[in-house]
Amino acid sequence: MNIQKFLDSKHGNILGRVYFLILLFFGNALIPIGAVIKFLHNGSGVLMIAGLLITVIAIAILSTPYDLSNYKETEE
Repeated sequence: MNIQKFLDSKHGNILGRVYFLILLFFGNALIPIGAVIKFLHNGSGVLMIAGLLITVIAIAILSTPYDLSNYKETEE
């Protein structure tokens, strides 16, 4: 599946990538929260692992090239 076509068909030009950028920031925030829960409170490391997975997936999706040849600017 072409991830660029999927993101553009679901959310329009570039907006799908903004959603994944927000998901990347959310995943990055889960890593230290999960680490504190695991190491200071002897809890589960599920949040830390989930944060790592979300971060890796979001970086992989955001690193796909974006074709700007079909992008049209609107003039106001």
